[in-house]
Parts: sequence; C-alpha cells; structure tokens
Amino acid sequence: MKRLEGERLSRLSVFKSRRVLLLDYTPVRLPHRERELEQLKSYFEPVLREDVNVKTHVYGSIGSGKTALCRRLGKYLEDEAVKAGKNLKY
Repeated sequence: MKRLEGERLSRLSVFKSRRVLLLDYTPVRLPHRERELEQLKSYFEPVLREDVNVKTHVYGSIGSGKTALCRRLGKYLEDEAVKAGKNLKY
C-alpha cells in the first residue's frame, strides 16, 4: 500500500510542465513586456529591410524579463528573416 501511495505522489507535480524550469525556456506570452517588445522590433526592422547592423542595450532589475524579452525578439527576427528569404540567427 505504501508503495502505491509513493508512486502516485511521485507523479504529482505543482508544475503543468517541467519545461518551464529549463534555462532556455521562453514563455509564449510576456505579460507587461508587449510595449517593450514592439519598441525593440521597430529598432531592429532595418536589419530585415536594409541589411544593416543595429545595436541596443537592454537593462533592468534582476528577474525583470530582459533575457526572455531578448529571446522573444530573436525568435521574431529569425522568423521574419525566413519569410524575407534571409539567413539570420539569434
């Protein structure tokens, strides 16, 4: 009986997906960062249209979402580059 209870408890988790615990995980939605994402997209549009380099500095408090925001931007730029027939890697 104790073995069955132990097995059942080992399958229970407070997480819907353990993937969210991985270092490279980026959430699909970034609450409260939509405005910043749109602003960064506009800064980097010349990269897709004109083949120029763009640099920017993203700063903020620890845990404020800087890395997730930049990863989301990188994914967007890669997807848009594919549509434009360009090779761009984040």
